[in-house]
Amino acid sequence: MKKDISVILRNYFSVQENIFSVSGFMAYLKSKGIKLSFDEALGILNSSNYVFPLINDEFITRAGVFTNKWFSIKPSKEEIKKDRLVLGHRCMPFINPDIPPCDIKIITPTARPFPRFDTFSMNFALDVFAFYGEGYVIPYIINDRANKDFSLQSVQDSLPNQTSLTCWTLSQVAGRKMNYGERLLCRVVDWPSNTIEVQLIEKELPQNKEELQITVDDLQRERWYNYFEKGFLESFEKNGPSGSIEEQLALLFLENIDVLCVKNCGSSEEFLRHTKQIGFANYGVESRIWRTNEVVPYVGNWNNEISDELMLAEISSNFTPQIIDAYLHQNLFCKNHLKPTKTIEEIAACIFPPSLIMNKVERTAILLNLEKRNDILNKKYLGSFDNDIAPLRERTLNLFTQVNKLMCSIGGAKLDMKKFPQSELVILTQLYGHIINIIDELENIFLRLKFPVNDVMLSLNGMEETFIEIKSVLERSKAKLFKESFKIV
Repeated sequence: MKKDISVILRNYFSVQENIFSVSGFMAYLKSKGIKLSFDEALGILNSSNYVFPLINDEFITRAGVFTNKWFSIKPSKEEIKKDRLVLGHRCMPFINPDIPPCDIKIITPTARPFPRFDTFSMNFALDVFAFYGEGYVIPYIINDRANKDFSLQSVQDSLPNQTSLTCWTLSQVAGRKMNYGERLLCRVVDWPSNTIEVQLIEKELPQNKEELQITVDDLQRERWYNYFEKGFLESFEKNGPSGSIEEQLALLFLENIDVLCVKNCGSSEEFLRHTKQIGFANYGVESRIWRTNEVVPYVGNWNNEISDELMLAEISSNFTPQIIDAYLHQNLFCKNHLKPTKTIEEIAACIFPPSLIMNKVERTAILLNLEKRNDILNKKYLGSFDNDIAPLRERTLNLFTQVNKLMCSIGGAKLDMKKFPQSELVILTQLYGHIINIIDELENIFLRLKFPVNDVMLSLNGMEETFIEIKSVLERSKAKLFKESFKIV
């Protein structure tokens, strides 16, 4: 397809607020000069992070679900004292998940406050960005526009006590000076431009601090917490840990929008301080919201019926053409620099290990396609353009080869995934996904000049160490389960 379909899709998903069908989606793409089969269109919709599937091949976008839906923010004591508002994760999941908080725009019924930079304690920053999850909180904080002089490498040993963040003057947003305990009522009014409207919820505070004053709003908000908790417990069984905390919240609000998106609502971050049944939990090298004191499993009620196919499904859903290009580009780089190279057969074995059962015809087709692709890349290969990222790509591909081999070995064995160590399985699949993301970015020529080579090298250190830790555990478990699968008759 010659047209940039990603831009067309992004535009459509940003403005389409009504329920739509696959055929309607196809008709829109056709009007833009893009023709897809029904299965191709359905595949795009099912894999998009901007779309929720409904029933009967109908869909609704995030823009359609979350535009003009109420949510609230209760500023912290530090924000009240400094007269500043930091958004952090507080607009999640209502705003575009690919937009960093510093790019969100705020309007009020009477004004348009402008963002500014200010300094906050790192403890506050960690709390207000917590829903981005383990491994992502620090990058989100460091990548805030207010921290342009910082890098991930500068904080690898220890975190500073304070950090700069994009914020808004709280009294301008609220229309007056706020008191601790008051909250802001918010809604996304323009999803494509990432604009939220914010207004103060007026509440008369007791004159005597010791006086207990429970209002109708307080009682309704307590009911809101009960709905939130019940909805989350049901979502754990139905949707599992999902792809991120943001996705967990998106599905929770989607399925309970009538009772959660009300004016007397609480907030997700307050809920976790309010409940004893639910909290943050480790999920491999990431984190999720889950039942307190429970390990988040790889296999649960949400995927139990296909547990023996899960690993192969992970491979097929994450695999990209950029992986093949990366191996071939690295081979061409080695050839140009008189370093040892791989044959097409050896490259094929790295990408499609022997544990992936394929017949001779399928293997032959793979080799032919690799040879054709290699000829194409060889004709337009620019060796000098590859010099800066080649060492990183080589190291990344070496790790991918090992992780991919173990993934295919476990997935191809057709064993019961419930009997494997669950945390190690989660970590393995996460490593696989993270490595593929790095490879995809390495193969994006538009990112080459600004590619954070040193930061990614630092990440690879941890990924390599983690893989060494889990590899032997999973291999022993696989050998044990494989042995048990044979019965003496």
